[in-house]
Amino acid sequence: TRKPPLVLLGALALLALDVFPPEGIRQIMPLATLGRLVPFLFYLPMTSIWLWVCLFYFLLVSFRAREWTLIAIVYATVMLLPPAEGGLLQHGVFLKSNQNAPLEEFAGRSEKDFNTHQSDFYLTRLLSPSYALLRDMGLWPLDSYLAIKHGKFRTIRKFPHVFSASHNSSHESFVRLADRQLNTRWSPEGGKQNGDEWLHLYLRTPLWLYGIELSSGAFFTDFARGLRLSYLENCTGADAASNGQRNSFEHILTTAEWDGALAYTVDDYPYLQSPSYVKVYFPRPVLAQCLLIEQIGQSKHYDWSIARVRLIRADEID
Repeated sequence: TRKPPLVLLGALALLALDVFPPEGIRQIMPLATLGRLVPFLFYLPMTSIWLWVCLFYFLLVSFRAREWTLIAIVYATVMLLPPAEGGLLQHGVFLKSNQNAPLEEFAGRSEKDFNTHQSDFYLTRLLSPSYALLRDMGLWPLDSYLAIKHGKFRTIRKFPHVFSASHNSSHESFVRLADRQLNTRWSPEGGKQNGDEWLHLYLRTPLWLYGIELSSGAFFTDFARGLRLSYLENCTGADAASNGQRNSFEHILTTAEWDGALAYTVDDYPYLQSPSYVKVYFPRPVLAQCLLIEQIGQSKHYDWSIARVRLIRADEID
């Protein structure tokens, strides 16, 4: 009873792999991978599950060894921590409040929205490992899958444009976004991500867009940790993001934590690629002349780097 059980060591190892590595590596760790493959398995966060497993075995060993002081410390911590943190056990923390959202969205649609084939297509993917993705994103990855699969990214050089940014607005740095060199980049050059960085794209002519690629190129750890995109159908110029018009931008999407680019298997099941692939697809096509890309995440160790910008034109999709 004095030796730590192998289950405890395994739980601690899995917990460490799930918590301590950088974000890009953490996505391929065992627990994160299992959570994507089995959508109904992890309604509870894995950190919480393994924390309680470790606590159980720790108490079991302590009881058998009659370590009453350790037991008292653990008991006091468990009793005092939730009130001190302001309610860790609120609804939606341990049990995700949106767990049934995609099923409810599907059930709430009119029968006119689907024929039999389309209904089977949606249900098959809802009852699959893709459910975890659809729970967090909604049904639009299924609504738009044909456009996303067949859309082609075009280099920003093909469209007359002007960039501006919150940091590092030199012309030389913006040229790197269209120079075909994935080992050159634009970045705020802050050495970290604070959540207040933005890049603004002004197009000389408004375009119907279905997505944008913000490739980090050779700097694969420097992807945005969170993204918010908005647009203006018509705008006055490249300074639209900084001259008081920002409140008039229309929202496209917000991803508080960037988990990777949307992709599809050969059988059209949606999944997320590695976070270093920053291809942002829109839930709907937008007619945009100004596009505002905000980096809203945080990272103490990695900058936000963009080596290439490409666009998907909605009017080019068959």
